[in-house]
Amino acid sequence: MMRRTPLRAKTPLGRYTPLRATRALQARTPLARTAPLRPAASEKPRKTPRDTGPSRLVRSVVLERDQYACLACGKPVGLPGTWWSIQHRLARGQGGSNDLSNLVVLCGSATSDGCHLRCEQRDREMQALGYWLESWQSTADEPVIVQSEHGSGVNVWLLPDGTYGLEAPGSAA
Repeated sequence: MMRRTPLRAKTPLGRYTPLRATRALQARTPLARTAPLRPAASEKPRKTPRDTGPSRLVRSVVLERDQYACLACGKPVGLPGTWWSIQHRLARGQGGSNDLSNLVVLCGSATSDGCHLRCEQRDREMQALGYWLESWQSTADEPVIVQSEHGSGVNVWLLPDGTYGLEAPGSAA
């Protein structure tokens, strides 16, 4: 039979000393019984993210102007169970704003499906229809081709007052 020796730690001088527990092991309490974590006094509480999208009034004006339908495909929106969203033609990161001339109603969402996803994926057909713009393009100068009740393929310009124009701004002299 082999003789067991206690574990030893090597000291800086090369001597071995036996390892001993300095205090008795204690059972830990379950997490449910611990006090809730609180931020340190020096930490500031996190701010809730602020909504930088269009206001409710602007959303309602855009929905009414676009007659509660996706401008790209004509699918009705605003009904229970239908996904829809408001698309910024010129992205806010590129200098776009929440002005009425920069917003259109599209079906789907930016992450799942529908016309809005096609815009977010930078589909060139959607750009040709005017539903998303490059950073150098102007929302006032670029028409939107409407595919809804207004007729298929009608060029309209979105005006700052929340209406459509059938002629380019500044062309009627």
